Amino acid sequence: MVVQQERPYQMYTKLFGMIPTGIHTKVFSYQSTENYLVMCDNGYSRLCKKWDHKVTFEAKLDGTLYRDYADIKAGLVTPLVWLFAQVFLSASTASVVQAFQTRVSISLIAIV
Repeated sequence: MVVQQERPYQMYTKLFGMIPTGIHTKVFSYQSTENYLVMCDNGYSRLCKKWDHKVTFEAKLDGTLYRDYADIKAGLVTPLVWLFAQVFLSASTASVVQAFQTRVSISLIAIV
């Protein structure tokens, strides 16, 4: 198994591209085996205390199985962040399916 060490990136964010929400830190890590790749973003910000986003790709005989999962904790604004995540994850899933012509299994959002 190959594991890449976590690496943080900071960016200025806006909710729905309009409402400034401050700095969001994305902490990326990767794990892979011969037939399996996991990409994780254990991000956080002042607004969103937990943004754990995991994407997995698994090689199958009839193609690639793609899974997308996010676990979000943002207090009272969790419903707004959840709505943003629905749009974001749906768009990213559509791009992956189109690019790789793959099967999809998605757990779009789990709110803690």
